[in-house]
Amino acid sequence: MKKPYLGCIPSLADPRDYSLSVVADVEYPAKFNVTDVPIYDQGNIGRCVMEALRSAPHAATGVEPGATFGYGYWRSHSRTGMIIDEACNGFVRDGIPPRSVDSADLEMPEAKYYAENHKERLLKAAEPYKGWQWARANSINEIKAVLWNSRHNPGSRCIVGLPYVRIHNGRWMVDGPADGHHAMAIVGWDDEKTSMDGVKGGFILRNSWGTKGSLSIPEGGYLWCAYDDILCERSVYALIPPAKAEPKPEPAPTPEPAPAPKDDDVVVVRTLRLTSPYMRGDDVKHAQERLIAHGYSIAADGVFGPATYKAVREFQAAKKLTIDGIVGKNTLAELDREPTVVPPAPDVDKELQADFMAYLYAQLGNIYCWGGNGEAASDSLIDIMENSSGNKRRAKAFLSKQKKAGVQNVKMYDCSGLISRWLQDHGLAKAKRNCDHLWAMCKAIAKSELQPCDLLFRGSGDKKTHVGVYMGNGMVIEARGRDYGVVIRPIDATKGYWQYFGRMMELQ
Repeated sequence: MKKPYLGCIPSLADPRDYSLSVVADVEYPAKFNVTDVPIYDQGNIGRCVMEALRSAPHAATGVEPGATFGYGYWRSHSRTGMIIDEACNGFVRDGIPPRSVDSADLEMPEAKYYAENHKERLLKAAEPYKGWQWARANSINEIKAVLWNSRHNPGSRCIVGLPYVRIHNGRWMVDGPADGHHAMAIVGWDDEKTSMDGVKGGFILRNSWGTKGSLSIPEGGYLWCAYDDILCERSVYALIPPAKAEPKPEPAPTPEPAPAPKDDDVVVVRTLRLTSPYMRGDDVKHAQERLIAHGYSIAADGVFGPATYKAVREFQAAKKLTIDGIVGKNTLAELDREPTVVPPAPDVDKELQADFMAYLYAQLGNIYCWGGNGEAASDSLIDIMENSSGNKRRAKAFLSKQKKAGVQNVKMYDCSGLISRWLQDHGLAKAKRNCDHLWAMCKAIAKSELQPCDLLFRGSGDKKTHVGVYMGNGMVIEARGRDYGVVIRPIDATKGYWQYFGRMMELQ
């Protein structure tokens, strides 16, 4: 058997990647295949990612794309092979030049030199082929939806990166030690396909090692992979063509309107986050409008700036989501739900409560230091305030971590100082208050009575040792410790952690 040239470099799954939204539930047939183009043969070049990717625009436009420009240009490394998401990013950004222009067949590093030397000419040739989208597919249903979408949007298909273990009776096997990874296009499914060991149902794979039946691949060049195996490494990428994928070198005098979306379309949902420059668009505006509907005071200007980022973090905290300021699949789903109305605590000073909560959210990411009361953080001040070499080292390490992460103007708090600083700034306390002082300012309540801005304590009946603030929806903000800083986490993250509960009379 000849040597297989494996050129797929695995990438780590990122939950913030673009995701798919299946617009409608469809009862799929037992078998389905997209309209395909002739299978390529990568020969002794490790460009399987490019071979799988370029089959999609080839099917969409009827024009065979080249392989070497993208193979040499869309990479962050100089190894043989490619990372699939890097190739997808490059394709979406640049388009892909036709084979008639990009006709070279080169391995690395020659492919990289070729791409750099001919960049201007090849990028210009790729311009008409822009407009695609990509997203990770995370379920069998999502993969089927992408392929089904090809009926009215030719070229819609998925790329999968699979470990190369062995091929048995035309089935790609993933169990056992792998010799590397190989990328292929998913071009169909067959619920009735059955292996000799009784495994039933799988996806049809388009290979890139030719059609002659070598390497245990059946004559014709197609294989299959069981449904249970296709997501073994969570490395499936959907390619969605533009509404009109064919190139138009010269604009028509009267452009035709884009076709109306079908009720079974697959939609790529952009992941929104704080970037430089800021992300803009109708999807940002939609997220802002949903934040406003949930009670957050921001402008729906379609620009994802710091105010939107802050509101997203607060919303995620309230909904017990991962607090990263990123509008991904889960956050968007919660935003699109109708807001729930939480009754306010009785006789609360609403403006004062809102100010207190906004202050607490703004402190997330600041550091813990013994006696900290809102001072600007520095190594020299930590040396003065901390009471042991170990605690000094841990506090400094956390400060360094925050600065490397780009957190500006880091401040220092201990658990009571986080609350005391706000009280002092609002004339509700004359000096820093410790946990016992704060407990004395409270009316004791039951855990079931907790409302936003109530305090939670650890300790004993006459000695309180730690304090946090209840933010609603089961979440607590606290200056947790030297290894964590100021955090927000579920009230029951550690069972039985909070022992006493109080309502500050100053907020009534």
